[in-house]
Amino acid sequence: MHQSLYYFVIFLILSNCQPYKLEYTYEILEPDSLFIEYQCKGNYKSGFVMTRSDFTIADKIIKNAVSREHVEYSVYLSTSTINKFRRQYIPYINDKDEKMVFINCVCRLLDYPVELDSGEYVFQRQELSKSIIWPDDGGDCYWRIWINLATKEFTLMVNGI
Repeated sequence: MHQSLYYFVIFLILSNCQPYKLEYTYEILEPDSLFIEYQCKGNYKSGFVMTRSDFTIADKIIKNAVSREHVEYSVYLSTSTINKFRRQYIPYINDKDEKMVFINCVCRLLDYPVELDSGEYVFQRQELSKSIIWPDDGGDCYWRIWINLATKEFTLMVNGI
């Protein structure tokens, strides 16, 4: 009996340590100094590890935000397409000890020029896991949302709209 309970507890622990299986591609990033300075505006205390519940709350808020804020000239972004966007999550605790999450969403990854040691340039594909993708425009193919998981408040920003 004790051995069965032991294996069951181990199974529960291991199953909760696995990455979440979501309907979209995502990466969780650590905030860099520019993000903290310009996006958090001094409202950053520390990072945190998102739980399954945090993802569920964020997904509900995103659906609500896109439904409420959707504009008629939006080409890509709608409640039926939000799971097609790749996401970058940056979770952090603000100065009020509330869980916040910045979610950057992109419909496609672009190639960008990188200078080699030789002085030549090559094009490399953006990677969700490397750094925050900050497009210059791109319309509603690129959007971001700041969510306060404690208060359920959000700010949605769609590029070019």
